[in-house]
Amino acid sequence: MHKTIAKFPENLGLLYYYGFTLQMISQRTTSKLDHNIKSFICKRCNILLYPGLTSTVRLKTKRSKHRVVTCMVCGRRKRFLCRRDYQVWYDKPPA
Repeated sequence: MHKTIAKFPENLGLLYYYGFTLQMISQRTTSKLDHNIKSFICKRCNILLYPGLTSTVRLKTKRSKHRVVTCMVCGRRKRFLCRRDYQVWYDKPPA
């Protein structure tokens, strides 16, 4: 997918199509997307967040060290913690 986007960076319709298709497949099969894939889809406009083309990525250390991904299409911001011991809640072992 990244190779296709690198060859045709002006084709934003392809990024919309890939993002929307991923969302629809996960909804229809009632399965969850992996956190690594889900973090690269905008929640508001369903476009794939490709750094430099459809999104900007910044590292901030104000509250705690985190990565801010901003969608350049709709302006939506996502924050992700950058700690070494950080795990997504469903990756943690059950209590």
